Amino acid sequence: DRIKIRDVNIYNATTEQKIAHFSLLYLDYRLYSLIKKDFTSALVSLGIYDGVIDFNIEKNKNILKKFDTQETSLNIEKEEQKKVENTEPDTADILKTFEENLKKIKTIKLVKIELKNIALNYSNKNSNMNFYTSSGRFTLNSDKVDFYINSNIRYNSFVKTSLPEFSTAVNINGSVYPTTVSASSIATFSDIKIGNIYIDKFSIFASYLDKIASITTLQDIQPIDVKGSWNAAENTGNINIECKDLKPLLLVSPSEEMNLLKDLKDAAFTGNFNLSFSKTKKLLWNTDFGIDIPKFKLSRTE
Repeated sequence: DRIKIRDVNIYNATTEQKIAHFSLLYLDYRLYSLIKKDFTSALVSLGIYDGVIDFNIEKNKNILKKFDTQETSLNIEKEEQKKVENTEPDTADILKTFEENLKKIKTIKLVKIELKNIALNYSNKNSNMNFYTSSGRFTLNSDKVDFYINSNIRYNSFVKTSLPEFSTAVNINGSVYPTTVSASSIATFSDIKIGNIYIDKFSIFASYLDKIASITTLQDIQPIDVKGSWNAAENTGNINIECKDLKPLLLVSPSEEMNLLKDLKDAAFTGNFNLSFSKTKKLLWNTDFGIDIPKFKLSRTE
């Protein structure tokens, strides 16, 4: 059975300003489960189409205050509980909560969620962020959650002129496994623009298993390899960067006045950088880089 709802508007009850609009929502449900009051298995699929969400912090402070009040009371309760029980540190608490919530998915029957043409505009007095999802799918099952998101992101700061405008297309495809509390995904970023810097494309493989999160770059256009890992239980990790004949200045589009950057566009970097961190020790790093600089002229203007 299916329910369709068209032209859904959501308002801030206090200010009466519209914060969201969706052209179409649909819900497929199991009637037998509703009759039995088995609400965990009642929903079959949910579709959200052609939506716009405009959320300005200044105009919707009352909504944030409600969430902040609830979160503060929960934090106080947790702190009191920790004082009584003298339990694990914050990182371990967050990890434990995440794993417990993830395991609850095991009780859910197959549910599909589909997103199409959803725009989220988030802003405050200092900056604006646009997050547009052309298509997205989430398939929730008792043993696996598959997800796919195809989006565009744009960020712009009104106040800090030193922060350049940022934009990128991003495609994320992956799976989460509630039984083993593990996950893996591939995120591909393309058409990346940061001020006058342009990067065509790069991909990252990310995974989480046995409380260890790791990332590594895949199929890079530039000859650079980035790897990193974080042990969430022990709060330790490391980042390693290696490159050979990397020419980062080719990514920059210099202005007419920046002739030196044009002359140095073929400067090549080769080497590695390693950074490690832990709860008990300070940051440790070592690096070994060589630079091949092409011939260039220094001209003096009068």
